[in-house]
Parts: sequence; structure tokens; C-alpha cells
Amino acid sequence: MSRIVLARHGETVWHAENRYAGRTDIALTPRGLSQARHLAGWAASASLAAVWASSLTRARLTAQPAAEAAGVPLQIDSRLLELDFGQGEGLTDQEQRERFPDARAAFVQDPAANFLPGGEDPVHAARRGTEALHHIASRPQRGKASPLPTLPDATPQPQPSTP
Repeated sequence: MSRIVLARHGETVWHAENRYAGRTDIALTPRGLSQARHLAGWAASASLAAVWASSLTRARLTAQPAAEAAGVPLQIDSRLLELDFGQGEGLTDQEQRERFPDARAAFVQDPAANFLPGGEDPVHAARRGTEALHHIASRPQRGKASPLPTLPDATPQPQPSTP
């Protein structure tokens, strides 16, 4: 049985402004590069069998140090690309409300049924991502992954309470 550990790319220059990046190839910030180094520190002892990323620069720059630390080649699969937000790419919520208010309202109400103008159907994106994960899981494995670390300055994730 395969165990897949997912890590999101490091912080990009659009995070501070809360802009939709999707398929736009946005650079990592110095903090994002630091997060990639932190991930690599974890990967060095995680017994990873493989490291995969999408073809976007931010994903590759986050994953490459982890692959090097794990001693495995970085493998690219375009099916791991983020959702294409179409005309919403590069815009903030407010800018979307100003440019296409009805489409933005419908998107907020049900993003799976009402994707942004010119954007990718989220059902298709989920299908393509699932296909990529099935492909990755079917590959021969050599290691056992350890839990992911908390990245520096990352938003804390809720922890399950223990009785």
C-alpha cells in the first residue's frame, strides 16, 4: 500500500494580496524559499520513495530541495497543476466582484457548479488530480514517509483533541 504525503508550494508574491494564482506561474517569496528549505530538512530523514510536483515554477522550486534531500529525482506531472481560475487569475476577491459581479457571486455560492469565467471546471480538475495520484500510488515504492513538519510561519492546523 502506498502512502502519499502532500505539501503545498511555498508562499508566493501574490499571497500577501490574496490574489488568485491558479495556473499563473508566480514566483516564490524569500519566505516561500525558506519554507522549501524547511520542507527539505524534513525530507532528508523521511524515507521518501519519490517527490512529484506540477510543472509550475513555484511547485518545482518548493519540491526540488526536498527531492535532493531525499536523494530522489524530482518528477513532474502536469496533472498536478492547480485549478485554472480563468479571468479570475491575478485578481483579488474585490477585483473579481467589480469585473464580473454575477459570476463572482455564483462562484462564491457554489464554486464546483459555477467556476469563474474562462476558468477550468473543478470537477475536471479533481478528476485530473485524482488520476495523477492514482498513477503516483501505483509506482513501485522504496520507503515509508514520515509526517510532514509545520512550515515556519505557516498557519497552525487544528489538532485533534485526545481524551
